[in-house]
Amino acid sequence: MTTSKTVALSDESAAQRAVDFFHECLMFTAGEWRGRAFLLQPWQEAIVRHLFGWKRPDGRRRYREAFIYVPRRNGKSELCGGLGNLLVFADAEPGAQVYGAAADREQARLVFNAAKTMVLAEPELAARAKVYTHAIVYEAGG
Repeated sequence: MTTSKTVALSDESAAQRAVDFFHECLMFTAGEWRGRAFLLQPWQEAIVRHLFGWKRPDGRRRYREAFIYVPRRNGKSELCGGLGNLLVFADAEPGAQVYGAAADREQARLVFNAAKTMVLAEPELAARAKVYTHAIVYEAGG
């Protein structure tokens, strides 16, 4: 009897592109770092590198979902907003749809507002997107 194992491969260039997107294209939207480049903390960078740098042998990312448990006041909304923008603008998946889920509408709004503010603060992203009250549409991405 043979068994099939999924082997995870490291794609360092994909991981680095994801990390670079944060500090090259996004800014913090709140708190003492508002308006500064989004430099990932080491724990945030580890998450981004694992999500975007681990690949299956066929080239697809190993993870389709991530549950990230982090204590209050550690920048979860900013990180999730940035991840959403990365998936919309830099993932190269035609017709991609990115959704945010939360315990209630107010929590979901925090993440969306962070993502929206990041887009509006970066002229190149803002020029490529239509930003609405409840959606960011990147037509070039389908």
